[in-house]
Amino acid sequence: MSCSIPWGYLEPINNIYPRKILTKSSYTIGRHLHECDIVLDSPELRQHEYFIHLSSKHFIIECINNGRSIIFHDISRNGCYIDGELVHQSKISFQNPEHIISLALIENRAYKFIRLSGLFNVINLDERYLKANLLGSGSFANV
Repeated sequence: MSCSIPWGYLEPINNIYPRKILTKSSYTIGRHLHECDIVLDSPELRQHEYFIHLSSKHFIIECINNGRSIIFHDISRNGCYIDGELVHQSKISFQNPEHIISLALIENRAYKFIRLSGLFNVINLDERYLKANLLGSGSFANV
């Protein structure tokens, strides 16, 4: 099942990691070419000291209830740090609009996760508010 709109963005802090707009309900991120949706294996990354600490499947990030909940699940052998706090072999719910994801080592700041849910929803004001009288007008708009 897929979310109806983009719900998240993985912005690389270190440009050796791939960037990704998240639209599917779940993504597995790691080194394994065939089992991961976002593969952490490139010539640039292989030359970096952090590569040996990355697991074949490092973490899963998923959208639940059309983006109302974002769940981060560390499945690695070396853990992840979310905003500087160790998450190892457990799930957490992302509560804030942005989080810093470090892989295996706290200094390996790989991604800034940006929550996109709600940013693309157009609010139809005519459906949400009752229009009564014209309050005033100006060169830009009527209120």
